[in-house]
Parts: sequence; C-alpha cells; structure tokens
Amino acid sequence: MPFSRIRAVAISAIFVCVASVAQAGGGVVKLRTADAQEASGGTWRIFMSIALPHPPSMPHVPMKFVFTQQIRFERTLVDGAEGPQMMRVPVSVSTPIIEMVDVGFGDGRGKVFKDSRYDLLINRERGFEAGEWKLQVKDSDGREIGAPLSLVLKGDNDVVDRRSMVFGDKGSAKKKSREERAAAAAMNADGSGEEEVKASGPIPSFVDPAAHGKTAEEDIKVRKRGCACSVSPVESLGFGPWAACATLVSLSLIRRRRHPS
Repeated sequence: MPFSRIRAVAISAIFVCVASVAQAGGGVVKLRTADAQEASGGTWRIFMSIALPHPPSMPHVPMKFVFTQQIRFERTLVDGAEGPQMMRVPVSVSTPIIEMVDVGFGDGRGKVFKDSRYDLLINRERGFEAGEWKLQVKDSDGREIGAPLSLVLKGDNDVVDRRSMVFGDKGSAKKKSREERAAAAAMNADGSGEEEVKASGPIPSFVDPAAHGKTAEEDIKVRKRGCACSVSPVESLGFGPWAACATLVSLSLIRRRRHPS
C-alpha cells in the first residue's frame, strides 16, 4: 500500500476520533457511591468527581445534570400482607429533570484545573422520589460529558393502597394496617383523637306549652242547627209552660159554660 494512502487513512481516523470526542464532550464523571440515602426534608446529596479533557477557560463551568427515572420504589398495601410492601415498578414514560448549576474548577488563587469534586443537592419538591435513575452530565452546549451513570435514591415514598374493595359487606370493613391501628390508639390515648358525642339532660320540646290549651275562638258556643220553624215571641221569652196552663184553664171554663151542671 502506498505511503500516501496510509497517511490519508490515518488522518481520516484522527479526524473521526476528534469528532467523536467533540460530539461526546469528552471527560469522565464518577460517583463516589452509586446510591444516596434520603435525608430529612426529602433531600439527597450526590457526591461525584468530574474530569475534563483539559482545563476550562473559566473557573466556573455551566453544566446540566439530566435525571431520568427508570424504576420507582413503591410502598404498596396488598391483600393478605401486613403493612406496606416494597415493589419495584418500571417507569415506561418519564420526563427528565434537569438541574443547571455552575461547577467550579478553580481555587482561591485563581488557578484553574481540569478536575473537580462536586456534590449536588436534589429534593422531592423538584419531582425526585425514591427509585433508580439515569444521570447524564452535559455542558452548556448539550454535549455529554462522560458516560451515563446509574443512581439509586433510597427513601420511603407515599403508600399506595392496592387492596381489593368489597361492596355490600356491612359487617366487615376494610382492615387497617398495624401502623394505622397504632396511630389511632396513640391519638385516642393522648386525647387528640375523635371522641363519641353523647346527649345529656332532658330533651327540650319544640312545641310551645300554650299551644296545648284552647284558644279564644274554640270557646265560642255555636247554637245547634234545628228545623226551620219560627219561634213565637212568647216562647222566645221563656213563657211557654205558663201559656200552656192558661190555655188548659180557658178550655175548661168554656166547656163548663156549654154544659152547665
């Protein structure tokens, strides 16, 4: 093979390597530990070391830390098991969480290095939760620095109730877990729980006692309705019996006159 052809192939290979390094961004990213334990307040601190191919032109370099969730650690309540059960649930569709920070590569004397040790603080408020994540480090232009890393965030996520529901069973309600029963007992013991409300004293009447008596309208006497005969003035004045006696005496005298003895 002619020397000129060999030189052309070598130059092409060099250009390909340089292009691939430039596209990948170069450098190496390593995690101190592959997992991080959740701290108080729902935070995780990730310790890492970043090595660039050469010292940057400035002491602080803007970088993007792209987190993509792969597995979710789910605490699940299931039938036949006491308390939450830990389950690894794959996440098929996950929106990456991007943290943009400035990573320092210089010291107080103004000297710039190609290596840096950095710790990144993340929290649940940004959408992080316990599970397995993929971490990618990129520069401000989107070029990847180093290879993707696997990171495990340890912690307790919210409990998910996946127990079956029974309809129409009045005698048995859904059983509480041991933690729920202990919490309810503690609340009742310190007096902060709910207490049964019992009625005391006589039951007041909603009806006014005066309503049980007769009203003025009920005391009015109504004359009984009889026949349509008219009443003479004498009878209406109460002389009916005396008028009858006088009539009998008159008839007796008239009879004697007609039939003298």
